[in-house]
Amino acid sequence: MTKETFPAKSLGAAIKSVRKSLGMTQVEFSSKIKATQSALANWEAGKKNPLPENLLKISRFTTDEFLKAQFVKASGLSAYVTEQTVSRLPTSSDYPTVNVRLLHDAAAAGTPRMINEHEIERTMVLPKFMFPDGFGEIIGIRVKGNSMEPMLLTGSIVFIDLSQRDPKRLVNAMVAARVDGGITIKFLRKMGKQYILIPFHVSPRYEVMPLSGVDGDAIVGRVLGWFSEPPTK
Repeated sequence: MTKETFPAKSLGAAIKSVRKSLGMTQVEFSSKIKATQSALANWEAGKKNPLPENLLKISRFTTDEFLKAQFVKASGLSAYVTEQTVSRLPTSSDYPTVNVRLLHDAAAAGTPRMINEHEIERTMVLPKFMFPDGFGEIIGIRVKGNSMEPMLLTGSIVFIDLSQRDPKRLVNAMVAARVDGGITIKFLRKMGKQYILIPFHVSPRYEVMPLSGVDGDAIVGRVLGWFSEPPTK
């Protein structure tokens, strides 16, 4: 492929999109493809084009078959590259991972329930790009209750960043919070000077709850995301 059909700036944008899809920094991705961070920065900025062998290395990190083919064509080595050479899908060794401890106990999405953080069911190794807003230790807790349906179902696993606990920074976010000696999953809102926890649907059964204190103890952490099994018939 010529520079006219795949100019340096477009090639740089494509390389950056591959790196971003893996949740990697320039330092992390350049290490994976055995290049320097400054070289990768120049490629992404469209200042320089990678050598053919670097384009082939980059092509192995995308599951987008069209984009993979573009990288191979841009390398000028299409006639010498076998399908097996470039078709390898990324594995867990190709991108940063994070260990997430899944707790035995469930978090209540209705009535609060006590959670023992020392009872770990297992540790899940998940790709870091699943948690772009995560900064600290992440734990997984199963949901029990239906006040957050249809977003969260009973049995859903929520992923909680234990380092994000300041209510002032979490207004409008979904959080895990301590209420009446237990833990519940709710949205955090602020009315006047009062922080409140609200379910997905407010009803006589699932009412708005006041958040007790703002000293960092009331919030267990921010909910970064969740996984739910499809409902059975």
